[in-house]
Amino acid sequence: MTSRHLTAITLLLLFAYGTHAAWEDTGVPATPQPAPRYTTTPRTTAPRRAVTPQQQPRQAPYHQPAPQRQPATYRQPAPQRPAPPPQQQQQQQQLGTTRGFVPPDLYSPFLDARTEPRRWAYLTYVPGAETDRTPDGEEVSLLEFDTRINLAQWRNVLLGDMDVNIRLKSLIFIDDANLTVMPTGLLELPLQVDWTWRYLNGLSFQIGARPGFYADAEALGDGLAVPFHTAFYYAVNPHFSWLLGAEVRLDWNMPVMPLVGLGWEPSEFFRLILALPTTTAVLQLGPVGIFGTAGWRTTTYGMSGEDGDPEQLTVEDIKLGGGVQIAFGENFNMRLEGGLLVNRSLIAETGDVEDTLDLDEAPYFSVAFGG
Repeated sequence: MTSRHLTAITLLLLFAYGTHAAWEDTGVPATPQPAPRYTTTPRTTAPRRAVTPQQQPRQAPYHQPAPQRQPATYRQPAPQRPAPPPQQQQQQQQLGTTRGFVPPDLYSPFLDARTEPRRWAYLTYVPGAETDRTPDGEEVSLLEFDTRINLAQWRNVLLGDMDVNIRLKSLIFIDDANLTVMPTGLLELPLQVDWTWRYLNGLSFQIGARPGFYADAEALGDGLAVPFHTAFYYAVNPHFSWLLGAEVRLDWNMPVMPLVGLGWEPSEFFRLILALPTTTAVLQLGPVGIFGTAGWRTTTYGMSGEDGDPEQLTVEDIKLGGGVQIAFGENFNMRLEGGLLVNRSLIAETGDVEDTLDLDEAPYFSVAFGG
C-alpha cells in the first residue's frame, strides 16, 4: 500500500514538472484561451480628480413695476404737432441753413411761415372803371407788374438775422380817361432790408427799411424815399403770436402806417393772419394752398410838378380777393388770384392843395410764378 502511495506521488510530481516546462518553452498556455469578443481600454488604477460643477447664481424673475397712481394735480402734456410733410420738412431745412434753427416753442406765424418763394413775379390786370369826373364811356384801366427777388439771407449779423430783397413794381395806365392828372406809368424800385432779433422768451424785434424810387416813370429823380419800420413780435405759444409796430413814410400822404395784428396757426394745414394793413387766411392741402386776402394799399409817388402834373400822386385802394397757389416742385410755384378793388382813389397834391379823384370798383385778375 505504501508503494501505491509513492507511485501516485511520483506521477503527480512528474505531471507538475512537465506542465511548468511547457509554460517556459512556449510562453503561452498549453491550451489557448478564446480571444475576447470586444476590445476595451484597460482601466487605470490612477485615482481620478473629482470636479464639482459650478452652480450659476439664480436670477430673480423680472416683474413689471405696477403703475403708480397719478396725483390729483397731474396734467397731461400738451399734444405735439404732427410732423410736416417731407416736402415741407426739406423746405424748412433749406430755410434753416440760411436763417438758423428756430426752436419749436418759438415758432411764429408772422416770421416763420413761408408765404412766398425767394423769387416771385406778379401780373395783374384791372379792367376799365369810371371816375367821378368823366362822362359815360370814359374809363380808367391799368396793368400792374410786381416782382421780388431775394438777394441774401444772413444769420448772426450783430446777433440778428438779415434778409435783403429787391422789388420792382410798375403801374401802367392803359386807359387814362383823358385826364391830365393821369401819368403814363408809376414805378417802385426799392431795396428792402429786414433785420430781426429773436429771444428765448418768445419776443422778437425787427427793424427794416425799403429805400428806393417811388415815382412817375418819366421823373424818377423826384421820387426818392426811405420808408422804414419797427415791429415787435411775441410768440405766446407755437400756434399764436401777435404783432405791434409802425412804418414811417416821411412826406407821403399817410406818413405813418400802423402795423398791428394777430397770427394763429393751429396746424400746418391752416393759418390766419388778422392784421393791418393785410389780412390773409390759408388752407394748405399738400402742394395746393387755397387762400383769401384783404389788404389796404396806399403809396405816394413823386411827380415832376411841371406841365400840369402834380408834385405827388397817391394811389389808394382796398384789395379783396382769393385764389389758389400750387407748388409743382421745390423751384416752381404758380398762383392764380382774383377779386375786387374797392375804395379806389387817386390823390394829387401840389403844395398844400389836394385833389382827390374817385374811381369805381373794379375786378382784378392776377397770375404769379415763383420758385
